[in-house]
Amino acid sequence: MVDMGRFLSLIFILAGCGVEADEALQFFTNQANAALQVQFAFSTANIPIYSPGDPTVRYSAAIHYVLQAAANAYDATTPATNYPSVFRPQFGWQGSNLFIVGYTNVTTDFDAQFAVGFKDITDATIGPNDNVWGVPWVVGTKDYVPQFNEFSCDNVITRARKLEVVRPSASYALPVRTNQLSYFALSNVIGFATWNGGPPLPGPVEVIAFDRISVVLTNNYNWGTNFVAFCATNFIVTNWQGARGGDGIPITFVAAMLTNLISLPSSQWIETAPGMIPTGQAPPASEFNQPGLPSHDWLLYVTNNFFYALVDRASASGHVIDCVNFARLGDWLDWNQIATNQPPPFPGGSLPPSSALVWQTAGGTDFPTSPVSAGVSNQMMIGLGLIQVYDWYWRFYQPSINAFSKFVGGYPALTNVMDCPMEALTTIDALSDYRASNPRVHFTLDDFTNLNLLGIFPQFGTMPTPPRHDASMDAFAIDPTPPWLVFGVSTNQFTMDFQGVADLPYMIWSSPNLSDWTQLGTAAQPAPGEFEFLDATTNAAARFYQIRVP
Repeated sequence: MVDMGRFLSLIFILAGCGVEADEALQFFTNQANAALQVQFAFSTANIPIYSPGDPTVRYSAAIHYVLQAAANAYDATTPATNYPSVFRPQFGWQGSNLFIVGYTNVTTDFDAQFAVGFKDITDATIGPNDNVWGVPWVVGTKDYVPQFNEFSCDNVITRARKLEVVRPSASYALPVRTNQLSYFALSNVIGFATWNGGPPLPGPVEVIAFDRISVVLTNNYNWGTNFVAFCATNFIVTNWQGARGGDGIPITFVAAMLTNLISLPSSQWIETAPGMIPTGQAPPASEFNQPGLPSHDWLLYVTNNFFYALVDRASASGHVIDCVNFARLGDWLDWNQIATNQPPPFPGGSLPPSSALVWQTAGGTDFPTSPVSAGVSNQMMIGLGLIQVYDWYWRFYQPSINAFSKFVGGYPALTNVMDCPMEALTTIDALSDYRASNPRVHFTLDDFTNLNLLGIFPQFGTMPTPPRHDASMDAFAIDPTPPWLVFGVSTNQFTMDFQGVADLPYMIWSSPNLSDWTQLGTAAQPAPGEFEFLDATTNAAARFYQIRVP
C-alpha cells in the first residue's frame, strides 16, 4: 500500500527544489495524474463524479486533496506575490454518468465564466464548460491571500395551535365539536465570513457571494411546499488588515448577507383543504366543522447552494484568488421531535414543559377523522386548570380557566363558541454553522465542520429519505433557475442584467449597510428569461443589492 502522506510530501519536495519551468496547467495535470492513478486508478481525464445508480460516486474531499496538492506544488515554484493558480474542471458524459474530463486555467476569464451560472450535478444538459454545483475549482494556496472561513444559516420556525370548542347553543348544552387552528411562521438568515491571516492586503478586492436557498416544509402526509430564494452580494474591500500586531491571530472580516428571508409569513394551516393561507384571511367554512383532530409529523428541510469568490480588482484582469462552491449545504429538522424534547435533547436544558406536553402526537393520526392526540388533550387539560406548568402561569389565567371550565361543563354562556385559554406556542431557532477545519483547505463540504450550535440539525450527510407525499406535492418541488448577474457601473448609475425564470417577478432591494433593506422595484424583462434593472441614484458611500422572489 502506498503511503499517500509520503507520496504527496514528495510532490512538495520536488516542487520546492525547482522543477523545470512548466506551464501551470501541464505541471498541474502531470502531478495530479500521477497521484490520482496511484490512489484511485484514474486520471484527470476521467474523474467520476455522478452516477444515477450509485450514490457513492461523487467528487470527494480525498479526490480534491490530490488536486489541491498538485496546485500547491506548482505555486511553490512561483514567487510568493504571484496570483494563486486556479484550475477549472471540464465535464463530459459517458452514458448517464458524469465525469471530469480535464482542467483549464482560470486567469482573466473569471467574470465571463461566473456569468455562465451553475447547474445541479443531475442536470443532463451539463456541457464541457459549465459550472456544476458542488464541484469546485482548484485554487492553489498562497500565504498572502485571505481565506474563506464560515457559512451560517439560521432557521427560525414558530408554530401555534388554538383549540375552539363548539356547543349547539349558548344556553345549557355540552360541547359537540372541537376545531384546531394551526399557525406557522418561518424565516431564514444567511451569513458568511472570511479572514486574512497574512499581511495586510491593500486591494481593491471584490467579494462575491451567491446563495440559492431551498426551504421545504411538509406535513409528511399530503402536503408540502418548496420555497426557493436567491441572495447575492458583491462589494469592494480595500486595505484589508492582516494578523494583528504579529500575534498571528487573523483578522476576521464578517461579510454576512444577514438576509432575513421570510420563507413562510405568518400563516394559518387549513386542514380541510390542505395548504396555508395568510393569517387574517378568512378560512373556509369547513375549517370550523372539522371531523377530527389530525396530528401531523412536520418536517423542515433547508438546503443551500453557495458560491463565494474573492477577485483582485487592482487590474483589469480580474484574477480570482479564492473560491468555494458548495451544493446541498444544510440539513433537516423534525419539528415534533425537537418540540417534545425527544432525543437528541435541546442543549443547555429543555424547551418549556408545556411544549413537551402540547405537541405530543401519541394517539393521533394524519387522517382528517383522527382521534384526539395526547398533545391536544394536554392543551385542553392545561386550559381547564387540570394540568399546571410553570411556563403557563395558570393563576394569572384563572378567570379565563373558570369561564372555560363552565363553558365545557355546559353552563349558559354569551356565545356557543369559546377558545381554550391555553394557546400552544413554540419557537425553535435552529442555527447551522459550517466552519473550515483548516482555513487553507476549504473547497469541499467535507472540509467543513457543522458546529450545530443549538444541537438541532444533525451532521450533514444524515438527511433521511425524502418525506412521503402524494403526486399533488410534485407541483411544489420546482427549483427555478437562479438569476446570474452581470453588473455595470457608470456615474451615479448601477445597471444589473441577469437571467432567470421567464415571467417570474424578481424584486430588487438595496441597502447601505447590509442590515436595512429597501425595495427599489421589480426588474424589467426585455426578453423571456432576460432581466434588467437600472438604479439611477447610486451616489452613496456604499450600496448593496439583493434579488428576491416573492
